[in-house]
Amino acid sequence: MATITKRGDHQFQAVVRRRGHPAQTKTFETKRDAQAWSAEVESKIRRGVFDDLREIERMTLGEALEKYKCLVTPKKKGAEQERYRIEKWKRHELAFRPLATLRTVDFVEYVAQRQDDEVSGSTIRLELAIIRNLHNVAKVKWSLPLGSNWIARGVLPKPGKARARRLVGDEEERLLVAAEDGYNGRALKLAIQLAIHTGMRAGELRTMTWQNINLMAHYITLNSGTTKNDEGRVVPLFKVAANLLRAHPHPISGGVVLDISENSLSHLFRGACDRAGIVDLHFHDLRHEAASRFARHMPAQTLAKIMGWKSIQMAMRYFNLRPEEAVEILHEIEDKILKVA
Repeated sequence: MATITKRGDHQFQAVVRRRGHPAQTKTFETKRDAQAWSAEVESKIRRGVFDDLREIERMTLGEALEKYKCLVTPKKKGAEQERYRIEKWKRHELAFRPLATLRTVDFVEYVAQRQDDEVSGSTIRLELAIIRNLHNVAKVKWSLPLGSNWIARGVLPKPGKARARRLVGDEEERLLVAAEDGYNGRALKLAIQLAIHTGMRAGELRTMTWQNINLMAHYITLNSGTTKNDEGRVVPLFKVAANLLRAHPHPISGGVVLDISENSLSHLFRGACDRAGIVDLHFHDLRHEAASRFARHMPAQTLAKIMGWKSIQMAMRYFNLRPEEAVEILHEIEDKILKVA
């Protein structure tokens, strides 16, 4: 049953009450609008298709992101990075809008804005992935009456080209000297060296414990749950990598090898690059460097196993062959052919 009360010269409050449903209240400038809204709400309730929108009219995107950060983010491997992106989202103007007012066009405009700021497609996709997953979680697990996902087909920009950055010239030597000269230099230098000699990811290096390492047999065991694809694998060690680990302080109690957080590793690595005068080098580029060095001496199947890839196609993505290396390989093949002939 609907009740309409005049609250002022241009204010008509409509209240719809139906047994088994919370009361619905809304204020309008005309009595006709209040009556039309009341009739629509009553009709939807009778047909069982009414959604109580009050919660998404009150909850802002920023509040939903905070709830998501507390309940969902901690269960993810990249939790630290996601928290950083969420905090950045919470400062954006869209974060102050109620969920009920958000539309796909808002995020189309967000993409255009970020592209004007010359942000890469890959970075924008990571930012929008949080919003897309938040919508799914809020709708399915929190039972919020949201419509279609805001991040609809066509909203996401194309990802940028895969990086092919490798160490050039004397960058490796300069980087290692700069790393050792900075804060927590010993741990950072070892992280860089192991990344180059093993191809391990930053997260795998940070969570690696002494219990994972068999220096006698020259391999590291990565347990499921500590790798990107949640599958354990064995990482063989070059002798030089094993010797680096032997020389690193080894507490009797064990524990993690590198006492360094995700954000600290990125921050310290950028600082070392700045001191060494190295431009546009990311820590993950060292994995490309390792894969490219390994690929010259082993079949793609072996490389995929060592690097922890599920498809051989990833070997092609990470094997970034320099022109001089391609010529060197060709000459080696030529020498073998001529020798056989």
